[in-house]
Amino acid sequence: MSGERSGDSGTGKATEQQPRATARPVKVEVIRPPNKLKQKVTGTPELDQETLAKIERRVAQLRADYPNWAIKDIERAEQAIAALHADAGDVADTLREIYKVSHEIRGQGGSFGYDLMTRFGHSLCRLTDDRDNINQQAIDVLRAHINAMRAVIVNQVTDEADPVGREIAENLEKLVERFEG
Repeated sequence: MSGERSGDSGTGKATEQQPRATARPVKVEVIRPPNKLKQKVTGTPELDQETLAKIERRVAQLRADYPNWAIKDIERAEQAIAALHADAGDVADTLREIYKVSHEIRGQGGSFGYDLMTRFGHSLCRLTDDRDNINQQAIDVLRAHINAMRAVIVNQVTDEADPVGREIAENLEKLVERFEG
């Protein structure tokens, strides 16, 4: 059918096209129901003093419990690092476990007033993310992160305003810079 034109009847001659019937306009009605959800979620909810006090007590309890959680996470990471050092298990899986633990530490630290834990957790995440191999120097840097985290929790150093916290953070950053250098 090459060479046929629109309206071609197969003879090679153009024929006139028949006008198409035009559709009659359809009347459409758009119904917009009221947005009641918007009315319900705007503004600040009113909390009575008893509920607010209950929430504050619970947050204080969680904050007090955080060092215990953090120590357990630190121990999990230490075990994984020991497995790397002993060359036991799958390296990529072990690094993913360290990443997962350090990600939890990073998220929880700041929530409970331990900004240095968040900072060190972030650094450890960065060092273990998307890695599938590791050498002894890298294991030493990972171990230094764990030691720094343990020092923060044991000494209850929450941020760099504390001279000990500042010194730990600066030394760890220098070590990471030399490693990545």
